[in-house]
Amino acid sequence: MLDALGFAATSASNADEALALLRGAGPFDLLLTDVNMPGTMDGSVLAAMARQLFERLMIIVVTAEPRQDLAELPHDVTVLAKPFYLRDLAAEIDRSRTR
Repeated sequence: MLDALGFAATSASNADEALALLRGAGPFDLLLTDVNMPGTMDGSVLAAMARQLFERLMIIVVTAEPRQDLAELPHDVTVLAKPFYLRDLAAEIDRSRTR
């Protein structure tokens, strides 16, 4: 989906690897993460840590359970409920760019 929207996507197998990539292989324009991820932290913790490190990074967290407790997410992080379509992701990216 990100490729279709013009992004050069880099993937990580878990939140720890994603954080290492953010710190060392960037800069990145967008972090798209699932809440449920393997590793020592979940996607919501990853999003909070990424926000502390990169205040201008667009962050979208996806979840199959939008009612779960996501209180630790920074206020400017977008939550996108699964399943979603390409147009939904594109709309959230556009909204995130204007924040």
